[in-house]
Amino acid sequence: MQLRLLLRFISKNPEIYLLKVLTLSVAFAALVLISVFSINEFTFDRFHKNADKIFRVIQKSETEGYVRNKYSTQIPESVYHQLTEKKVTTFTRIKALNELSVTTGDATFRKQQLHSTDGTITHIFDFDLQDGTLQGFREDEAAILISSHAAEQYFGVQDVAGRELALFTFGDTLHVTVAAVYKSFPSNSHQDFNLFFHFNERSLKTLGFDPTVSEVYGFHPENVLFTPVEIDSSTYSAQRISDIYFGPRMAGEDVMHGDIYSVMILVSITILILFLALTSFINLTSLSLPHRAKELAVKKLAGHSKLELAIGFITESLFIASVSLMLGMGILWFSWQHFETIKVINVPHLISLQLPLLTATLILFCLLLAVSPLFIVG
Repeated sequence: MQLRLLLRFISKNPEIYLLKVLTLSVAFAALVLISVFSINEFTFDRFHKNADKIFRVIQKSETEGYVRNKYSTQIPESVYHQLTEKKVTTFTRIKALNELSVTTGDATFRKQQLHSTDGTITHIFDFDLQDGTLQGFREDEAAILISSHAAEQYFGVQDVAGRELALFTFGDTLHVTVAAVYKSFPSNSHQDFNLFFHFNERSLKTLGFDPTVSEVYGFHPENVLFTPVEIDSSTYSAQRISDIYFGPRMAGEDVMHGDIYSVMILVSITILILFLALTSFINLTSLSLPHRAKELAVKKLAGHSKLELAIGFITESLFIASVSLMLGMGILWFSWQHFETIKVINVPHLISLQLPLLTATLILFCLLLAVSPLFIVG
C-alpha cells in the first residue's frame, strides 16, 4: 500500500524525485570510489598477521654539513652483523635487484625485479603457500620463493615447486630451483615482492651486484623497536613497515610512497559531496510536503500515529536510497570501464577487499538518509 502511494506521488512530482535520485547516485558513487581508495591507502603493509611487529632499519647521517637526504635504507654489512647480536629480534637482509632477466628454458623475461634475502625472511613476512615448503628454501641456498603471480607469468601455472629458473645479467648466469610458491602479496605492499632468492655474496657478485649494502628488516615478538644506535657518524633506528608508505622518502630505497595530504583532500571533498547531497535530499523532501498534506491528513484521520507516519517516511527514504545506490554503482562501473583516468584504480578489486567496511559505511549513510526527513516532518 505504502509503495503504491509512493509511486503515485512520484508520477505526479517526477522532477523532485529525479533530482533526489540523481544527487544521491552521484554521492554514492563518490562515496564508494573514495572510500575504497582511502581505505586501501591507509592499510598499506597491514596484511601481515604481525604487521605491527615488523620494521625496517633506517640510517640517518649525523655528519655536519651533509646537504643531501640524510635518511637512507642502505645498511652496511658491518652494521647488519652488529644488529643481529640482539638475540630476541630476528633480522634479515633484503636487496632489490633490478634489470635482471629470467629464463625458464622456454621463454625469457627481461627487466625483472627480484629480491635477495636471508632465510630468516620466512620468520618475518607471512607467506600463504600454494605449493612447496618454506623449509626447502631455508635449507637450500640455490632455492627461491616465488609469488603466484610470478609463477603464472613465468610458467603459466602455480604448481611449480621443483622447477628451475635461470637468472642472468650481462655479468653471468645463476641457476635456481623453486622451493615454494606463495600467494602474491596484495597491491598495497610498499614493494612488489615477487621472487626471493638467497642473499649470498658469491651469487650477488656473479650477477654484478654489491653484497656489502642492503635493506634490513626485523621482527620482534613483543612489538618492541630496538633503541637507536650511533655507528660511524650515523644513527640507526627502526621504522615500522606500516609507516613506510606515508613516511619520508629515503635515499637508496625502491618502494612506493603515498601522499597523505592528497588523500585527506579527497576525503574532505567526499564529505562535502555527501553533506550537499543530504541537505539537497532534505530540502527536496520539504518541497514535497505541501503536496502531501491531504495524504497526511487522511492518515491521521484513519488513526495513524506519529510513529507510523515516521515509519512511512523512513521506508520511502530507504527505497529512494536503494535505487540511488544501484544507479550510483552503475555510474561507477560504467566510468571505470570507459574512462582511463579512473581505470588506474582497480575499483572492483578494491571493493572486494574492503567489502565489510564499505558495506558498513553505505548502511550508515543510508540510515542517515532514512531518518533525515524526520528533522522537518517532526
